[in-house]
Amino acid sequence: MDHPPDVARLAEYITATDDDNALALLNRYASELLTDQAAAELERLAAAERDPQRQQLLQRRLDMLQAAQEWQAQLASLSPHERLFLAFATVTNDSEMLALVHATAADELDALEQYAEERAAAKSENATAIHERLDRLRWSRNQLSELLAQATQTLADKLVAWIQTPDWDASQQYLHEHADELLTDAGEATLHLLLLANEGNNEIETHRRLLRRCRELGIDDGYAELEQARQNAAALAVAQALGDKFVAWIQTPDWDASQQYLRKHADELLTDAGEAALKLLLEANPGHEQIELHITLLRRCRAVGIEAAYAEFHQATAINAAMNALMAAASLPELEQALAAHPVLLELPALAHLAALVAAATQGEQRQDALALLGRLLWLFDQYNFKHNTAIDPAQHEAFIALHEHLLPVATALGDDQLALHLRRSVGHLRRSVGWACNTLGNHYAAAPESTAQAIAAYTRGLAFNDADAMLLRNRAGEQIEAGEYEAARNDLERAGQLEPDAVRLPVLWCELYAALGDAVALHEQASALLAGDGQAIAEGHFYAAIAHALNGEEEPAVAAMQRAIAQANEQQRTEMRTTLMRLARLHPAVEWAAVLALFGVKRV
Repeated sequence: MDHPPDVARLAEYITATDDDNALALLNRYASELLTDQAAAELERLAAAERDPQRQQLLQRRLDMLQAAQEWQAQLASLSPHERLFLAFATVTNDSEMLALVHATAADELDALEQYAEERAAAKSENATAIHERLDRLRWSRNQLSELLAQATQTLADKLVAWIQTPDWDASQQYLHEHADELLTDAGEATLHLLLLANEGNNEIETHRRLLRRCRELGIDDGYAELEQARQNAAALAVAQALGDKFVAWIQTPDWDASQQYLRKHADELLTDAGEAALKLLLEANPGHEQIELHITLLRRCRAVGIEAAYAEFHQATAINAAMNALMAAASLPELEQALAAHPVLLELPALAHLAALVAAATQGEQRQDALALLGRLLWLFDQYNFKHNTAIDPAQHEAFIALHEHLLPVATALGDDQLALHLRRSVGHLRRSVGWACNTLGNHYAAAPESTAQAIAAYTRGLAFNDADAMLLRNRAGEQIEAGEYEAARNDLERAGQLEPDAVRLPVLWCELYAALGDAVALHEQASALLAGDGQAIAEGHFYAAIAHALNGEEEPAVAAMQRAIAQANEQQRTEMRTTLMRLARLHPAVEWAAVLALFGVKRV
């Protein structure tokens, strides 16, 4: 029956501070680590790892484990004296040679010496190396008893005291103080024998390796190397933990779960270290779209916060889907279907995105593409203007107008003889659209008496794009009359009359102007023109005829005309008549207004 590998032992092997420590663990725990199950688990971890540094380490540990398995398999086929010779041939220092001597019976050592001599004679190219090892073996056999006695009497206690120092600074200081005794062959041999007597003791193994490096490099450099290895291991553990969390974040089943996961782990992931770990993940998986997307999302979360960044992301996702549907539409019905399925198309971010595509195509000199995009955008502008023709958010509408202003020079730059007619139509369409938007904004401000100046500014802004828009001219004239700018209003009305002489509202505005000026003769003429019309115009004609009579001091005709106006007017007209009448009474205080005001229930102004 197969059993899962010891995960804790495997983790200890993976996180060994260096290759020598890892090999020592393989030797010490061969029964647990040199198994097919352990190799399979390590291979799985290496394949799943996304951090390149971590993956490299896992692959190296896997290679070492598989090499050790092969070596173990080879050893099993060797005779006992061949295996002993192999152990002898792989000894790397005096302490290991002493350990070999200590663990092997004397007759087996005698046989080893004889077999080594035979191998040296048979393989002349290796004879020198074998004889050098034989010299160390014989020296170790001669010195072992003395070294064991020395270790027992003098070194063991000091080595134990060194191992048990409370921290690495104290350990380094202790080794400096006892360097003459511990940084010796005897010291290293004694420590090796302590390890043999306490198999599996990681502290002794760590100090055995540290002692050897201190002998090779010096105490301070040996400890510096140890500290660097510890820091690397800690950093690797942190990177692995972050990498695992990022993989879990990327693999969340939906975006709500993704947002919830990031909230839960924000302190760890929304950091410089987190962003660096995610970049390493991308380096290990170049071109991985999900990792690239999550890097962008992580940066936005760090910049604007999780909630705002995810809102942006959801909006961008919706806009991308909407753009795909819009660009696939090949007819007006299909455009209408795309808009019905993706109402986000009439939101400013989507319109701005499409405008940016037009600009990008223009800069890339892709005129046909740019004009095709512009055509769809102008259609959306019209839908936006229809939808926002009355109740609006002025700030949003300002942004909509600004989008036109930014787009006009882009559209104008699309000049091309072959596209000239199409281009002129598109630019003209764009100017009409912005004029429409400015008119809607002006109407919004005109509804509030205190916003007259803003209304005039909005109409003027629209006329800057389309100075032949008679509606803008009429609406601006109406607000100019409210503001007392009578000459400017006269100019706008004359220009509007030239452009659209039959506009229904034109004679009403002339009446408003003449009433404000107190010109009874001209007012009576315009009122008569209104009376020649029908519907609402008749009520307004009677109203302004009454005003003309009042300005002339003709009270009875004024009252009679006003009664006819009230009888003909609807509720909204009566409200507007009352407001206009009170304004005129304040504007012309010398006129006797009491009788006509009384008809509206007003006793005094």
